[in-house]
Amino acid sequence: VFPDYANAVVGPAHDYQWNAQFLRRGTILGARVHEYEKHCQGVYYLETRVKICGEEVVFVATHLDWGNPAVRATQMQELVARFKDFPRVVISGDFNQGIRYLDHSKPDVDNPVEYKVFTDAGFTLGNDGRYKTHPTEAETAYKSLDNIMVKGLELLDFKVWRRADLSDHALVSAVLWILLLYLARYRNPGKVILCIAVFAVLWQLYPPHYFKSCDRDEPFQKIYR
Repeated sequence: VFPDYANAVVGPAHDYQWNAQFLRRGTILGARVHEYEKHCQGVYYLETRVKICGEEVVFVATHLDWGNPAVRATQMQELVARFKDFPRVVISGDFNQGIRYLDHSKPDVDNPVEYKVFTDAGFTLGNDGRYKTHPTEAETAYKSLDNIMVKGLELLDFKVWRRADLSDHALVSAVLWILLLYLARYRNPGKVILCIAVFAVLWQLYPPHYFKSCDRDEPFQKIYR
């Protein structure tokens, strides 16, 4: 499934919870599985530290509780507390935010305000609630459960990819801009000027409106190009 990804970190299977990360570039410095202090289901988060451009970036894959919003709130707070002292963090997964009526007396309600705990902690959201990822099909999707959020990196593009035959959730992807990591690494003025020149060229080729025009879904097949 991921033939071009040399490094893989796969967490344990807990019921239907299974977090994994596949990396094409970078050096893995270490990985850990964390069980949430409070949980109703077999949820956990997978933390992988990766060296990219000479700098450490922490990638986190997770799946939060869906039944109890109070428990889910503590899990979000646990993530924020765990990574508050890390300068560059990427957290992705199924956050299961929303109001659910377990007796099915009412339809579920999307509640993206739950993500505020992350924005208050300095994270940028790929999905602020406008991208509905569940159920998979765009015609019926009404919950923004899946997200990618970053701290210390620039999140330039967020897209939704839909394949109902693979999952009941849409897949989400993002482009992360790491030029500043190069600038932090190369303090030589000549190399900094070169990096800025490259940035200027890319800015002309892919202006800001290109990166921000993510209000559309993309065919899933394009991810394999």
